[in-house]
Amino acid sequence: MVIRGCRDALKEMIGKIIQDDSDREKGNIRFLVRCGSCGEVWHSEPVHFTKAGVTAVSENKRIVYDAMWKREWELARWIAIDRATRFFNLCPICHNLSCEKCFLVCDTIDMCAECARRLGEKGSPVES
Repeated sequence: MVIRGCRDALKEMIGKIIQDDSDREKGNIRFLVRCGSCGEVWHSEPVHFTKAGVTAVSENKRIVYDAMWKREWELARWIAIDRATRFFNLCPICHNLSCEKCFLVCDTIDMCAECARRLGEKGSPVES
């Protein structure tokens, strides 16, 4: 069970480090997050922009399509942050973001593998 405050803190942390990996020319909206321990990259599912490939016939349409892109991009980012919380954990010791492979379930308190090694704690990865 994830404690609400912990999940909110995790979302906040991911929101600060999530990177835009979108390709507007192709109409794909996608984001990535890197593990603070191993550097492995997690990608969100790509979202296809509803007006991809449609050429704005006027300045007014360009403004409308830009607003649509921004709205769809922001929604996709929010969804990506929410989904990333399923793959990352926030270490309570060093406060770094760790992927499932680098975050250990320990006897006392779950933490990233680096902190567990440094503190002499034993544990197993969340992802087995």
